[in-house]
Amino acid sequence: MKPEQAVGAVGMSTMSVKPGDTSVAQAVNDLPVVAASQLIALIENACSTAILEFLEFGETTFTDKFELEICGAVGIGNELHATARCNRFENQELDFEAEVHQNARLIAKAKLASARLYFSAQNLKTFTKYSGYDPELGAFNGSISYMNVD
Repeated sequence: MKPEQAVGAVGMSTMSVKPGDTSVAQAVNDLPVVAASQLIALIENACSTAILEFLEFGETTFTDKFELEICGAVGIGNELHATARCNRFENQELDFEAEVHQNARLIAKAKLASARLYFSAQNLKTFTKYSGYDPELGAFNGSISYMNVD
């Protein structure tokens, strides 16, 4: 990732509140309003969208810290829009600020930090009945008679 490019990047995400997205459906309480876990997922998606084009192959992020302030409730059938901005890159962490709105009404705001994570895999395990030349075993496979045998 080129952090200097990611700072200032903005991402957006939307969702329509469905019955399964409510606190009732998730057994949190008896209010048929969007659950906090759904707001968190919406905000994390907006953050990912903001930096997606700056991630290199094999690089990803995970949320390390999350601070959510819920400012209003939203019921089934309403559409929510999340906007996230990457504000800073320091010590391998990306800091974001995000807001969730229903039209012009502020529903939630958040601050979060995402740490960078690298992964790479190559030929973890190969299953084959092929018995020809294997470059990892050496060019002669222990015997000159097997040289260049495929």
